[in-house]
Amino acid sequence: MGDIARGLISVVVVAVVAVSVGACGSTERLTATELAANGNVVCADSDKKLRKVFEEELGGGGEPTPKQMQAVLKRVVPIVEGTVTGLRMLEPPKELQDRFEDALGEAEEAIVALRKGAASGEAAKALFSAPQDPFAKANKGLESVGIGTCSQGGSAGAVDAVVGQATGRSS
Repeated sequence: MGDIARGLISVVVVAVVAVSVGACGSTERLTATELAANGNVVCADSDKKLRKVFEEELGGGGEPTPKQMQAVLKRVVPIVEGTVTGLRMLEPPKELQDRFEDALGEAEEAIVALRKGAASGEAAKALFSAPQDPFAKANKGLESVGIGTCSQGGSAGAVDAVVGQATGRSS
């Protein structure tokens, strides 16, 4: 599985947790510890949803077809968008505001790549095969504010395992 697929899962995880946390949030700024905890919850919830999509779409084994890859992306895009929306509902401490906003901006740019991949089977295949993870910058930025679940072990690891199993590739 390419880094892009791993990145997709990571972003999706973030979106789901953000939506869950944001719905219960307040307008007060969070502490750095609260931001990390809430953001990681958003990512963990998204991870569950992403795993389910990958298992349902690619769980049959064998090399995924471009059509299957496109189907995955069509289902992943709304999850990832929800993750970013959820994270945007979190109010980071002032000292982390710029890094947090930059990371979310990078995630939104990566979503554009996902949408393009969802538009056609060949574009999806290219995205899944790409050597660069479109969410690498977003994940690095989120890690810098304490939200590591989206890129480490959690979502990225889950995607690798599911896709690796479905495609016969090792992660």
